[in-house]
Amino acid sequence: MRSRELWREAARNFGSGASHGIVSMLTFLAVVLVLGTIATRAVVGAAHEAAEFRDAGASVFHLDATGDIDADACDALSGVDGVDAAGATRAAVTLKFALLPDLPTPQFDATPGMARLLAARPANSGAGLTVDAELADSLGIGHIPDRTYLAGKNTPIDVAATYAHPDDGRGSTLSGAALAIVVDNEPFDSCWVRFWPPTDNPLELMGPVTNGSQAGGSGDLIQWNPTFGRSYDPAGEFRRLPLAGVAAAAAAIAALLAYAGVRLRRLELASARHVGMTQSSLVGIAVAEISLWLAPACVLALTALAFAATWGNPDPPDAAWAAGARTVAAAAAAWILTAGITTATIRETRLVRYFQQR
Repeated sequence: MRSRELWREAARNFGSGASHGIVSMLTFLAVVLVLGTIATRAVVGAAHEAAEFRDAGASVFHLDATGDIDADACDALSGVDGVDAAGATRAAVTLKFALLPDLPTPQFDATPGMARLLAARPANSGAGLTVDAELADSLGIGHIPDRTYLAGKNTPIDVAATYAHPDDGRGSTLSGAALAIVVDNEPFDSCWVRFWPPTDNPLELMGPVTNGSQAGGSGDLIQWNPTFGRSYDPAGEFRRLPLAGVAAAAAAIAALLAYAGVRLRRLELASARHVGMTQSSLVGIAVAEISLWLAPACVLALTALAFAATWGNPDPPDAAWAAGARTVAAAAAAWILTAGITTATIRETRLVRYFQQR
Protein backbone atom coordinates (compact mmCIF):
# COMPACT_ATOMS: atom_id res chain seq x y z
CA MET A 1 0.00 0.00 0.00
CA ARG A 2 1.28 3.44 -0.91
CA SER A 3 2.16 5.83 1.89
CA ARG A 4 -0.54 8.31 0.88
CA GLU A 5 -3.24 5.64 0.93
CA LEU A 6 -1.91 4.27 4.19
CA TRP A 7 -2.22 7.64 5.94
CA ARG A 8 -5.64 8.22 4.37
CA GLU A 9 -6.88 4.92 5.78
CA ALA A 10 -5.38 5.72 9.19
CA ALA A 11 -7.10 9.13 9.18
CA ARG A 12 -10.45 7.52 8.32
CA ASN A 13 -10.10 5.04 11.15
CA PHE A 14 -9.14 7.82 13.55
CA GLY A 15 -12.01 10.06 12.44
CA SER A 16 -14.61 7.29 12.68
CA GLY A 17 -13.38 6.19 16.08
CA ALA A 18 -12.48 2.71 14.86
CA SER A 19 -8.90 3.11 16.05
CA HIS A 20 -10.00 4.35 19.51
CA GLY A 21 -7.54 7.21 19.07
CA ILE A 22 -9.07 9.66 21.54
CA VAL A 23 -9.35 7.04 24.28
CA SER A 24 -5.77 5.92 23.64
CA MET A 25 -4.53 9.50 23.70
CA LEU A 26 -6.22 10.27 27.02
CA THR A 27 -4.95 7.03 28.53
CA PHE A 28 -1.41 7.70 27.34
CA LEU A 29 -1.52 11.24 28.72
CA ALA A 30 -2.73 10.00 32.09
CA VAL A 31 0.14 7.52 32.32
CA VAL A 32 2.96 9.82 31.20
CA LEU A 33 1.74 12.86 33.12
CA VAL A 34 1.53 10.94 36.39
CA LEU A 35 4.81 9.07 36.02
CA GLY A 36 6.59 11.92 34.22
CA THR A 37 5.62 14.32 36.99
CA ILE A 38 6.90 11.87 39.59
CA ALA A 39 10.27 11.76 37.84
CA THR A 40 10.38 15.52 37.30
CA ARG A 41 9.46 16.42 40.86
CA ALA A 42 11.95 13.87 42.21
CA VAL A 43 14.73 15.81 40.49
CA VAL A 44 13.29 19.10 41.77
CA GLY A 45 13.22 17.62 45.28
CA ALA A 46 16.88 16.66 45.01
CA ALA A 47 17.68 20.18 43.83
CA HIS A 48 15.82 21.57 46.86
CA GLU A 49 17.86 19.41 49.23
CA ALA A 50 21.09 20.58 47.63
CA ALA A 51 19.98 24.22 47.72
CA GLU A 52 18.94 23.90 51.36
CA PHE A 53 22.33 22.45 52.26
CA ARG A 54 24.12 25.21 50.42
CA ASP A 55 21.91 28.12 51.50
CA ALA A 56 22.23 27.11 55.13
CA GLY A 57 26.00 27.51 54.89
CA ALA A 58 26.64 23.79 55.48
CA SER A 59 29.17 23.73 52.64
CA VAL A 60 31.13 26.62 54.17
CA PHE A 61 34.19 25.94 56.32
CA HIS A 62 36.41 28.47 58.05
CA LEU A 63 40.01 27.90 59.01
CA ASP A 64 40.81 29.91 62.16
CA ALA A 65 44.43 30.86 62.71
CA THR A 66 44.63 34.23 64.46
CA GLY A 67 47.07 36.55 62.73
CA ASP A 68 48.28 33.78 60.42
CA ILE A 69 45.97 33.86 57.35
CA ASP A 70 47.25 35.08 54.00
CA ALA A 71 44.27 37.05 52.64
CA ASP A 72 45.42 36.98 49.02
CA ALA A 73 45.92 33.20 49.11
CA CYS A 74 42.52 32.78 50.73
CA ASP A 75 40.67 34.88 48.15
CA ALA A 76 42.55 33.10 45.37
CA LEU A 77 40.91 29.81 46.38
CA SER A 78 37.77 30.98 44.59
CA GLY A 79 39.51 30.11 41.33
CA VAL A 80 40.10 26.49 42.35
CA ASP A 81 37.81 23.76 41.01
CA GLY A 82 35.26 22.83 43.64
CA VAL A 83 35.42 26.19 45.41
CA ASP A 84 32.45 28.47 44.92
CA ALA A 85 33.66 31.47 46.95
CA ALA A 86 36.37 32.30 49.46
CA GLY A 87 37.28 35.25 51.68
CA ALA A 88 39.15 36.19 54.85
CA THR A 89 38.17 38.02 58.06
CA ARG A 90 39.94 39.42 61.09
CA ALA A 91 38.63 40.96 64.30
CA ALA A 92 38.46 44.75 64.40
CA VAL A 93 37.35 47.41 66.89
CA THR A 94 33.92 46.74 68.43
CA LEU A 95 31.28 49.25 67.36
CA LYS A 96 28.46 50.91 69.29
CA PHE A 97 25.67 52.40 67.21
CA ALA A 98 23.76 55.42 68.40
CA LEU A 99 20.45 53.55 68.11
CA LEU A 100 21.87 50.58 70.06
CA PRO A 101 24.25 52.19 72.57
CA ASP A 102 24.07 49.31 75.06
CA LEU A 103 24.70 46.59 72.45
CA PRO A 104 28.33 46.23 71.38
CA THR A 105 28.51 45.17 67.73
CA PRO A 106 31.42 42.93 66.68
CA GLN A 107 33.26 44.30 63.66
CA PHE A 108 35.48 42.41 61.26
CA ASP A 109 37.75 43.49 58.48
CA ALA A 110 36.97 41.33 55.45
CA THR A 111 38.35 40.79 51.98
CA PRO A 112 36.18 41.35 48.86
CA GLY A 113 35.89 37.56 48.50
CA MET A 114 34.10 37.41 51.86
CA ALA A 115 31.41 39.77 50.59
CA ARG A 116 30.88 37.48 47.60
CA LEU A 117 30.69 34.43 49.87
CA LEU A 118 27.97 36.14 51.91
CA ALA A 119 26.16 37.24 48.73
CA ALA A 120 26.53 40.87 49.81
CA ARG A 121 26.87 43.64 47.23
CA PRO A 122 28.77 45.81 46.68
CA ALA A 123 32.09 44.27 47.62
CA ASN A 124 34.15 47.43 47.13
CA SER A 125 36.76 48.56 49.61
CA GLY A 126 35.69 51.75 51.38
CA ALA A 127 32.08 51.64 50.18
CA GLY A 128 30.81 51.27 53.74
CA LEU A 129 29.91 48.59 56.23
CA THR A 130 28.32 45.27 55.29
CA VAL A 131 26.05 44.31 58.18
CA ASP A 132 23.86 41.42 59.30
CA ALA A 133 20.36 41.97 57.88
CA GLU A 134 18.80 41.66 61.36
CA LEU A 135 21.20 44.30 62.66
CA ALA A 136 20.18 46.55 59.77
CA ASP A 137 16.53 46.13 60.77
CA SER A 138 17.37 47.05 64.36
CA LEU A 139 19.10 50.18 63.08
CA GLY A 140 16.01 51.12 61.08
CA ILE A 141 17.78 50.78 57.74
CA GLY A 142 15.05 50.08 55.23
CA HIS A 143 17.02 50.43 52.02
CA ILE A 144 20.59 49.98 50.88
CA PRO A 145 22.81 51.95 50.70
CA ASP A 146 22.02 54.07 53.77
CA ARG A 147 23.68 55.81 56.66
CA THR A 148 23.61 55.56 60.43
CA TYR A 149 25.54 56.98 63.37
CA LEU A 150 27.91 55.54 65.93
CA ALA A 151 27.37 56.35 69.59
CA GLY A 152 28.97 59.66 70.46
CA LYS A 153 29.85 60.44 66.84
CA ASN A 154 28.42 63.22 64.69
CA THR A 155 29.79 61.88 61.41
CA PRO A 156 27.50 59.33 59.69
CA ILE A 157 28.83 55.93 58.72
CA ASP A 158 27.77 54.33 55.46
CA VAL A 159 26.04 50.94 55.27
CA ALA A 160 26.69 49.58 51.78
CA ALA A 161 25.24 46.06 51.94
CA THR A 162 23.61 43.46 54.14
CA TYR A 163 23.97 39.70 54.44
CA ALA A 164 21.56 37.07 55.72
CA HIS A 165 22.43 35.22 58.92
CA PRO A 166 19.32 33.30 60.04
CA ASP A 167 19.24 31.28 63.25
CA ASP A 168 19.35 27.90 61.48
CA GLY A 169 22.27 26.26 63.22
CA ARG A 170 25.17 28.14 61.68
CA GLY A 171 27.94 29.41 63.95
CA SER A 172 27.39 32.74 65.68
CA THR A 173 30.69 34.35 64.68
CA LEU A 174 29.11 36.68 62.11
CA SER A 175 25.70 36.96 63.80
CA GLY A 176 24.80 40.61 64.35
CA ALA A 177 28.20 41.69 63.06
CA ALA A 178 29.47 44.44 60.80
CA LEU A 179 32.10 43.89 58.12
CA ALA A 180 34.41 46.49 56.65
CA ILE A 181 35.73 45.47 53.22
CA VAL A 182 39.46 46.16 53.15
CA VAL A 183 42.42 45.44 50.88
CA ASP A 184 45.81 45.34 52.60
CA ASN A 185 48.79 43.07 53.20
CA GLU A 186 48.24 42.54 56.91
CA PRO A 187 47.53 39.00 58.15
CA PHE A 188 43.95 37.90 58.83
CA ASP A 189 42.44 35.57 61.41
CA SER A 190 40.11 33.29 59.42
CA CYS A 191 39.73 31.99 55.89
CA TRP A 192 36.16 31.16 54.84
CA VAL A 193 35.52 28.86 51.88
CA ARG A 194 32.28 27.65 50.30
CA PHE A 195 32.81 24.35 48.53
CA TRP A 196 30.45 23.19 45.79
CA PRO A 197 30.01 20.37 45.39
CA PRO A 198 30.94 19.72 49.04
CA THR A 199 34.25 18.00 49.69
CA ASP A 200 35.12 15.33 52.26
CA ASN A 201 38.51 16.87 52.97
CA PRO A 202 38.29 20.70 52.96
CA LEU A 203 41.56 21.12 54.86
CA GLU A 204 43.45 19.73 51.86
CA LEU A 205 42.67 22.93 49.93
CA MET A 206 42.60 25.38 52.83
CA GLY A 207 45.89 24.42 54.47
CA PRO A 208 48.15 26.55 52.22
CA VAL A 209 46.40 29.82 53.15
CA THR A 210 48.29 30.03 56.49
CA ASN A 211 51.63 31.77 56.74
CA GLY A 212 53.00 29.06 59.01
CA SER A 213 53.98 31.45 61.79
CA GLN A 214 51.43 30.18 64.33
CA ALA A 215 53.01 27.98 66.96
CA GLY A 216 50.10 25.59 67.38
CA GLY A 217 49.92 24.29 63.81
CA SER A 218 47.83 25.22 60.84
CA GLY A 219 44.71 26.27 62.79
CA ASP A 220 41.23 24.96 63.53
CA LEU A 221 38.86 23.96 60.72
CA ILE A 222 35.19 24.56 61.55
CA GLN A 223 32.05 23.86 59.53
CA TRP A 224 29.85 26.95 59.60
CA ASN A 225 26.60 25.00 59.91
CA PRO A 226 26.92 21.33 60.97
CA THR A 227 23.13 20.82 61.25
CA PHE A 228 22.86 19.04 57.88
CA GLY A 229 25.89 16.82 58.35
CA ARG A 230 29.47 17.38 57.34
CA SER A 231 29.21 16.28 53.71
CA TYR A 232 26.65 16.02 50.96
CA ASP A 233 26.91 14.40 47.54
CA PRO A 234 24.44 16.08 45.14
CA ALA A 235 25.57 13.95 42.20
CA GLY A 236 25.16 10.78 44.25
CA GLU A 237 21.70 11.83 45.43
CA PHE A 238 20.70 12.39 41.80
CA ARG A 239 22.00 8.97 40.78
CA ARG A 240 19.98 7.34 43.55
CA LEU A 241 16.70 8.74 42.25
CA PRO A 242 14.52 5.94 40.78
CA LEU A 243 14.32 7.63 37.37
CA ALA A 244 15.11 4.48 35.40
CA GLY A 245 12.46 2.58 37.31
CA VAL A 246 9.83 5.23 36.61
CA ALA A 247 10.66 5.21 32.89
CA ALA A 248 10.54 1.40 32.85
CA ALA A 249 7.17 1.45 34.58
CA ALA A 250 5.82 3.92 32.01
CA ALA A 251 7.10 1.72 29.18
CA ALA A 252 5.57 -1.41 30.71
CA ILE A 253 2.17 0.20 31.24
CA ALA A 254 2.21 1.68 27.73
CA ALA A 255 3.12 -1.71 26.24
CA LEU A 256 0.30 -3.38 28.14
CA LEU A 257 -2.24 -0.78 27.00
CA ALA A 258 -1.03 -1.00 23.39
CA TYR A 259 -1.29 -4.79 23.46
CA ALA A 260 -4.82 -4.59 24.88
CA GLY A 261 -5.82 -2.04 22.25
CA VAL A 262 -4.73 -4.26 19.39
CA ARG A 263 -6.30 -7.35 20.92
CA LEU A 264 -9.64 -5.55 21.12
CA ARG A 265 -9.44 -5.00 17.34
CA ARG A 266 -8.11 -8.42 16.36
CA LEU A 267 -11.34 -9.44 14.58
CA GLU A 268 -11.28 -6.24 12.52
CA LEU A 269 -7.59 -6.67 11.68
CA ALA A 270 -7.97 -10.34 10.77
CA SER A 271 -10.88 -9.41 8.49
CA ALA A 272 -8.65 -6.89 6.75
CA ARG A 273 -6.07 -9.64 6.16
CA HIS A 274 -8.88 -11.87 4.84
CA VAL A 275 -9.82 -9.35 2.14
CA GLY A 276 -6.24 -9.15 0.90
CA MET A 277 -4.42 -6.53 2.98
CA THR A 278 -0.76 -7.43 3.47
CA GLN A 279 0.84 -7.73 6.87
CA SER A 280 3.19 -4.80 6.22
CA SER A 281 0.29 -2.56 5.18
CA LEU A 282 -1.68 -3.53 8.28
CA VAL A 283 1.27 -2.73 10.54
CA GLY A 284 1.88 0.53 8.67
CA ILE A 285 -1.73 1.63 9.16
CA ALA A 286 -1.56 0.72 12.87
CA VAL A 287 1.59 2.80 13.35
CA ALA A 288 0.09 5.71 11.39
CA GLU A 289 -3.09 5.57 13.50
CA ILE A 290 -1.02 5.77 16.66
CA SER A 291 1.15 8.57 15.31
CA LEU A 292 -1.92 10.73 14.63
CA TRP A 293 -2.67 10.99 18.36
CA LEU A 294 0.73 10.17 19.86
CA ALA A 295 2.55 13.21 18.39
CA PRO A 296 0.18 15.83 19.87
CA ALA A 297 -0.04 13.84 23.11
CA CYS A 298 3.74 13.96 23.48
CA VAL A 299 3.78 17.70 22.80
CA LEU A 300 1.10 18.27 25.45
CA ALA A 301 2.87 16.05 27.96
CA LEU A 302 6.28 17.64 27.42
CA THR A 303 4.77 21.12 27.75
CA ALA A 304 3.06 20.19 31.02
CA LEU A 305 6.28 18.65 32.34
CA ALA A 306 8.13 21.86 31.50
CA PHE A 307 5.88 23.66 33.99
CA ALA A 308 6.39 20.87 36.54
CA ALA A 309 10.16 21.14 36.10
CA THR A 310 10.16 24.93 36.53
CA TRP A 311 7.75 25.31 39.44
CA GLY A 312 9.68 25.82 42.67
CA ASN A 313 12.94 24.61 41.16
CA PRO A 314 16.02 26.39 42.57
CA ASP A 315 18.10 25.10 39.63
CA PRO A 316 17.66 25.46 35.87
CA PRO A 317 14.79 23.15 34.83
CA ASP A 318 16.72 21.22 32.15
CA ALA A 319 17.62 18.16 34.25
CA ALA A 320 14.16 17.86 35.80
CA TRP A 321 12.43 18.24 32.43
CA ALA A 322 14.76 15.71 30.83
CA ALA A 323 13.83 13.15 33.50
CA GLY A 324 10.16 13.57 32.64
CA ALA A 325 10.87 13.63 28.92
CA ARG A 326 12.66 10.27 29.15
CA THR A 327 9.52 8.82 30.72
CA VAL A 328 7.40 10.16 27.85
CA ALA A 329 9.85 8.86 25.26
CA ALA A 330 9.97 5.40 26.87
CA ALA A 331 6.18 5.15 26.95
CA ALA A 332 5.78 6.39 23.38
CA ALA A 333 8.39 3.97 22.02
CA ALA A 334 6.90 1.06 23.96
CA TRP A 335 3.40 1.84 22.69
CA ILE A 336 4.40 2.01 19.02
CA LEU A 337 6.68 -1.01 19.18
CA THR A 338 4.16 -3.18 21.03
CA ALA A 339 1.29 -2.16 18.77
CA GLY A 340 3.35 -2.90 15.67
CA ILE A 341 4.52 -6.30 16.86
CA THR A 342 1.08 -7.30 18.13
CA THR A 343 -0.54 -6.24 14.85
CA ALA A 344 2.01 -8.30 12.94
CA THR A 345 0.93 -11.40 14.89
CA ILE A 346 -2.69 -11.13 13.74
CA ARG A 347 -3.41 -14.04 11.36
CA GLU A 348 -6.17 -14.46 8.82
CA THR A 349 -6.35 -18.17 9.72
CA ARG A 350 -7.58 -17.24 13.20
CA LEU A 351 -10.51 -15.22 11.92
CA VAL A 352 -13.10 -17.80 13.01
CA ARG A 353 -11.52 -18.10 16.45
CA TYR A 354 -11.53 -14.32 16.87
CA PHE A 355 -15.17 -14.25 15.79
CA GLN A 356 -16.09 -16.87 18.39
CA GLN A 357 -14.17 -15.04 21.13
CA ARG A 358 -15.54 -11.58 20.38
